[in-house]
Amino acid sequence: MNNVDCSIKHWQVVTFIHDDAKHKVVRGIIIDDCRRPFEPGYWVCSTPIIYENFDKNIVQTKNTLYGLVGEGEFHETDNFKIYDFMYQGLTFQQAKWAVENGAETL
Repeated sequence: MNNVDCSIKHWQVVTFIHDDAKHKVVRGIIIDDCRRPFEPGYWVCSTPIIYENFDKNIVQTKNTLYGLVGEGEFHETDNFKIYDFMYQGLTFQQAKWAVENGAETL
């Protein structure tokens, strides 16, 4: 993918809803990361998305432009604890299960 900082596959865009505010993040498996030392196959969970264009398969955070490769998933939740688990490496589904089953930390 041209002009992106990081290409990811098996991506998930998760919308966290609180009152009237919505915050989105992206999580996926790295295919190529030209700005950082992450190797293909590692996972990444972003900071909040500030721009998205799903027609072009890109999302942008404050510091990174992600290229979304292949099929992905969209999820919504009002439970911000899920982000903590996603940031530690879990998928949305795994993180949701952990929170629903009382996990405090990994």
